[in-house]
Amino acid sequence: MRTVDNNKVFKESLGKLERYCDYQERCSSEVVKKLISIEVPDLMHEDIILYLNENGFLDDKRYAATYASGKFNHKRWGRRKIYAALRVKRIDSSIIHEALSTIDDEQYYDTLVHICDQKQRSIGGISTNVNKKKLLNFATQRGFESSLVWQYINENKT
Repeated sequence: MRTVDNNKVFKESLGKLERYCDYQERCSSEVVKKLISIEVPDLMHEDIILYLNENGFLDDKRYAATYASGKFNHKRWGRRKIYAALRVKRIDSSIIHEALSTIDDEQYYDTLVHICDQKQRSIGGISTNVNKKKLLNFATQRGFESSLVWQYINENKT
């Protein structure tokens, strides 16, 4: 009788997780949180995750690439912020580096220029050290490397 109950719980949980992963791209840590929230027994977690991976519902590489692309293109996040966010989601560093390498360097710098131009207009230029510091803080909080921000500042001295 016990195996029937476990089998039923497993199949029901699998159905819920398939729909969960089908709705939008998910990473393994999000699936584990979902398994815990719907109170699936711990001993089933590994089998469910393995099934989801083998059947294309779950792929951390695909998740990292989608996440990096979305945060860069839509939120205009820099590589450092994307990296940190993916590490919080327990994505392996090598997978993150692979995902970040798909961001075009020229487009990356153009994005930095765009957000720095906007910020520069709002603070009244970067002629003073205080405004340079404001711009540097703003861009690094968005995840851009300080060396690139200084490159921008040096190219746009007024």
